[in-house]
Amino acid sequence: MYNSPRHETVWCKLARAALKTLVLIAMVGAPGCRRGPESEDRTEAPVVQLTNPATRTIVRVVKQPSFVESYERSSVYPKMTAYIEK
Repeated sequence: MYNSPRHETVWCKLARAALKTLVLIAMVGAPGCRRGPESEDRTEAPVVQLTNPATRTIVRVVKQPSFVESYERSSVYPKMTAYIEK
């Protein structure tokens, strides 16, 4: 029963999968364990040049093509509230 070829292939597949998983975990975790050499050249500060911002007026002009049209037209007539005498 345990010596059948089918049963051995299942156990071999499980063993290979477990081995691959362990190797993958070792490959991912191993680089984090190692520390590089500490640099002792950190005694000099970097040179930084400071500048003041310049004050100026910013002019922005936006030009876009456009048309102004009305949706409706209506006639406008003046109305008098009184009589006109001649």
